[in-house]
Amino acid sequence: MFGPKFWIAVAPTVGLAVDVVAHLAATWLSPIRNLYYRLLFGAFWGGATTVVLTADATRLWSNPDVEAAAYVLFNLGTFVILSFGYFNFVQMNVSSLRLRIANELFDNPQGVSLESLLDRYGAREIVDQRLARLARGRQIERRGDRYVSRFSVVLLIATAMDRTKRVVLRRSIRDSFRRRTD
Repeated sequence: MFGPKFWIAVAPTVGLAVDVVAHLAATWLSPIRNLYYRLLFGAFWGGATTVVLTADATRLWSNPDVEAAAYVLFNLGTFVILSFGYFNFVQMNVSSLRLRIANELFDNPQGVSLESLLDRYGAREIVDQRLARLARGRQIERRGDRYVSRFSVVLLIATAMDRTKRVVLRRSIRDSFRRRTD
C-alpha cells in the first residue's frame, strides 16, 4: 500500500516513536535506574529503526549506493534532531523544579526552611541536589537554617517562565505557593 518513498519520508518519525516506546519500556520494565542510560537505550533503538527502514526502502527503490547512503545519513540526522527534542522534553521536568524553588525563595524574602521545601516537593534527594546546584551557582544562599534567593540568571529565567505561563494559561507558577506561609 505504501511505497518506498513513503517509508523514506516517515522513517525518522517512526524512529522517534520507537525511541519513546523503548525509553518508556526501559523506565517501567527494566532494572536500568539511570535516566540517561534509559534515554540512550531508547535513542539506540529509534536510530536503528530509522536506519533499517531507510536502508530497506532505498533498496526497494533501487537507488545507487551513494544516493541510498545519503538518504540514510539524512534520515539519521533528522532522527537525532527529533530525539534531542524528546530528550529536552524529558529534561524539562528536572529543570522545572529548580525554577519553582528559585521562584518560591524569591517570593519569600525571609527565606524558606529545608523542612518546608521537603514537605512541598517530596523527595529529599531531589531537593538536596537542586539546592546544592543553586548554591554552587550562587543563585541562592543559606542563612542559618533558611535558604534565600539571590539575583541570578536562574531567577530571570524563572520570572520569564512565570510571565509566559501567566500569559498563556492566565495563571502564575507562583500562585500555587504564594498563599503558603512558612
